[in-house]
Amino acid sequence: MLSILMIGVATGVDLENGGRDAWTVAFVDIVAIFSTVVFTVECVVKIVSEGMEPWKYFTDEVGEG
Repeated sequence: MLSILMIGVATGVDLENGGRDAWTVAFVDIVAIFSTVVFTVECVVKIVSEGMEPWKYFTDEVGEG
């Protein structure tokens, strides 16, 4: 949730300032890296949680149990 809110703030700051100053560019870059890491970790954890059938992450199958 924090990542999504930060993306919204970064988008607003970038649109308002147009990327004209170093602070805006740095903030947007940091938010982009943070968001990429958060979503990558989330994806990996969900795939690993499927155990011996990781392909189930990519389907609509409902797990048993």
